Amino acid sequence: MFGYELKPMADSRTIQFATPEKALLDLLYLYPFIVDRSWKNYA
Repeated sequence: MFGYELKPMADSRTIQFATPEKALLDLLYLYPFIVDRSWKNYA
């Protein structure tokens, strides 16, 4: 799956961790006002 790494857990299960690039893309997608210069109005 694109943007995720599978990490093993102690009980033979795996968990998906987002790569740093995927996490940044998701952040900008979910909070588009961050790239706007007037983002301080939302804080």
